[in-house]
Amino acid sequence: MRAVEWEYRDASAGSDDLPGWPDIEAMVTDWADQLSNPRARRLIRRLYSTLDDLPELLRAYDTAHGSRQSRAVRTTLERARSAGQFPPNSDPAVLQQVLSGAALQHLAAHPDSTGAEEVKAYFLAVLQQTGLTATADTRRRSTDR
Repeated sequence: MRAVEWEYRDASAGSDDLPGWPDIEAMVTDWADQLSNPRARRLIRRLYSTLDDLPELLRAYDTAHGSRQSRAVRTTLERARSAGQFPPNSDPAVLQQVLSGAALQHLAAHPDSTGAEEVKAYFLAVLQQTGLTATADTRRRSTDR
């Protein structure tokens, strides 16, 4: 448990009132950076694989990082919905669950050598299926074609 707390020590050093990212693009860029790190990918898979046998490890992660990140994700999704990037009837809690499931699916189905740009494109594609309107990144990619 101390190893998990140590790994996320920088993330837990900030304010409990984490405001989230300024926009969806910043959030998925940050997630992509995290999930393109092979060590981080292995750690997250290991944490989730211990859920049945050692639930205290996942609780340590949640205390050190997970609950703060969860609040930040929810805030960012709520802000994006208010800005019209998602349909007005979308539920940020459900969107957050979709993203969490997508992250776990990526950890299970893609190699640890996957780069940040590919991970980011994956998250943006998932969010577009939930009704996300174009971000600056997706607008740039569509004009590059």
